[in-house]
Amino acid sequence: MFQPAQTAGMFKRLAHAVNSAYQVLISGVVTDELTGQPPIGELTVGTSNVQLVPKTVASGLFCFAGESRRLFPLLATQDASVDFAITVPGYRPYQHQVAIPAGSSFPLPALHIMLQRMPIGIEGYVVEVTSAGSRPLAYARVRCLSAGSIAGVTTALATLRTALHFAHAAGTSVQACQLMQTNQASHLASKVAIGASVLVLWDELKLAAGDVLCVGTERVSEYVVVEHYRRDAHQPPVVQLTSPLTYSFDVGTSVRCCTAVVLEAQTTLARAVERGDGLLYLVAALEPAPSATVAAIDALKIVDGDHVEYHALDGLSDESGYYRLYGIGGAQVVTLGVSTAEITAQNQTIKWMIAYGQSMTSVDFRLLRTV
Repeated sequence: MFQPAQTAGMFKRLAHAVNSAYQVLISGVVTDELTGQPPIGELTVGTSNVQLVPKTVASGLFCFAGESRRLFPLLATQDASVDFAITVPGYRPYQHQVAIPAGSSFPLPALHIMLQRMPIGIEGYVVEVTSAGSRPLAYARVRCLSAGSIAGVTTALATLRTALHFAHAAGTSVQACQLMQTNQASHLASKVAIGASVLVLWDELKLAAGDVLCVGTERVSEYVVVEHYRRDAHQPPVVQLTSPLTYSFDVGTSVRCCTAVVLEAQTTLARAVERGDGLLYLVAALEPAPSATVAAIDALKIVDGDHVEYHALDGLSDESGYYRLYGIGGAQVVTLGVSTAEITAQNQTIKWMIAYGQSMTSVDFRLLRTV
């Protein structure tokens, strides 16, 4: 793990790595946020400033070198800045701006940059093991109960059934809510692809900006927010969404209006998230109130200015017992749990080390009925 005491040795190693005509101006060390060790893979740093020379050496060290007088001729009286990017295969790209106050001397204090692993998906089957073999369990709910890394273990998590539409900063408001489908329903008149933000419907609906729609079925669905609704004569109704779709849907897919009931329980994000994430790290755990109706779906509402989104909680298995979780990351080890209303069972939790570097990993639940 990087320690500030390493700074002096870092400068010496970087100074030997660059052209003697240049001075090390900006330097730092890159580590994996989960392990505290250098990232696995080739480290690349770059900047649009052609007068800055990037250099990387072993152990995640990097620097930008150059002639400070040519690069920052007015630094004695004016602030300056440098933008740069870091990439490592298997990690999220990182972009950063270094502020250089007027009168600064070089090298600047060393940076410590922690890279995030690209999240993965987890899929598998939930079955009941019987004397006659195994039987798939539908409507089983799968979630992450805990997540651990060098930073510790947290249980203040929310597992989303569908991936996020937007990126959100730490501190963003997260509210428990329940989603209930109304009698207003239509179907898609044309296929929509991943990334589309317009729905063309067969039937007219009474919609307004901010209304919530469920596209798909309970197990394979996406909750979206209406930005604009247009109904022209002799033309099918068109819905403009506030965000691009995360999934694709075929012609004829169900589109239903939803009522969102916001509950008292609320918290904030403890960790920033990106579009496509499916596991939220929260400041405090949310415990949704028991639903007054079977039709209500436990969900979250994320409020971030104009970027408001709704997500059902937990992965849900289909008739074959298959489930899938999206965008799981931010931990080395997760404890997965399954619950089902059909049986009371043993073996309902599995501790799993996340295999980063692959897009999908398999975790099956084989439940034994409790007599």
